[in-house]
Amino acid sequence: MYKAEDLLKYDYFKEFSLEYILDPLTGVVSRGYILEFAQSLIDSKTPFSFIIMDIDNFKLVNDYYGHSVGDECLVEIGRALIEAVGDTGVVGRYGGDEFVIVYLGDTSYDGQKLFLTSLFGDKKVVRRSLCLSSVHIFITGTIGSASYPRNAETYEDLFLKCDKALYRGKTKGRNCYIIYVEEKHKDIDPHKSEAVSIPEMMIKINAICKTNIDKSAQMSSILEYLSKAFGISDAFIMFNDSTVISTIDRTAHKIPRLKITDIDLCFSDEKDDTLVLNKARDAMVKSPGLNRFLAKRHDQAIIISKLCMLDNSYGYIVFLENKIQRIWQEKEAAMAIYASKILAFLVSDSKK
Repeated sequence: MYKAEDLLKYDYFKEFSLEYILDPLTGVVSRGYILEFAQSLIDSKTPFSFIIMDIDNFKLVNDYYGHSVGDECLVEIGRALIEAVGDTGVVGRYGGDEFVIVYLGDTSYDGQKLFLTSLFGDKKVVRRSLCLSSVHIFITGTIGSASYPRNAETYEDLFLKCDKALYRGKTKGRNCYIIYVEEKHKDIDPHKSEAVSIPEMMIKINAICKTNIDKSAQMSSILEYLSKAFGISDAFIMFNDSTVISTIDRTAHKIPRLKITDIDLCFSDEKDDTLVLNKARDAMVKSPGLNRFLAKRHDQAIIISKLCMLDNSYGYIVFLENKIQRIWQEKEAAMAIYASKILAFLVSDSKK
């Protein structure tokens, strides 16, 4: 929690009493004051970076563990942010699970990158386990950052560009930071949802199954569609004999002939035969073959769902992400399960 001496070194805060400035739950600066502080810096032409951090899937914390655990989580994140930012800026709460950082350190692209990387690494703000009073939970966050005056000259424009960067981070899979770059992000509309719904995806997959092409081509088309829809690095089917159907040339990856029992062990505790490894990496220890395969490819997040119909098991559909430590969403896991059932039907039908 901020103390008076932490904030009174900034002229803006000198005219306010501390009890009015701070968010009563987290002890960081409350929304109105942190946003006015940012505006005051623009008025005085003081360069700074405006950073918004959103805790990933925070609603699930409240739903599964209760709002008291959610409040504990927010308090701990607020404390960690205050400590990480130190005397290089001020932390505020925008609302709900969103925090704001007004960063007065190095506002160049490289300076922002160094600071934001530290939040995910040695400063242990996000992408870490929290030991709360009743549970241990793993927390990640998504961050968007833009700088004044490099990216914008008004508060409204600065906030919009920061919001665009945050939106891009969420569409990439969360658990990452995005620094606004005009050439890359200027056309992003954070208020326009481009996500395809689950029913729409199911209709598209079913339509592929009705096309007049062979079963192998149908499977490849389904994989290609899912890869593009989710923006993931790779999707493929590994059959029980270790043959592979993929959307890309997998010879470059030198896929090992994994014993299927290696992968089966990953599912020993999973009722629905689906494993989200970036949330359950301890299960990787049980699968040395899969572990070696992923290590060689430098994959950071994976979903595996078994292809099975009745009592027959044919292999697995695999979603891989090697660019970031993606946080898989319920929609992605649900489509992996649905696609595995459709693909199992295609395999079964092709064997008749």
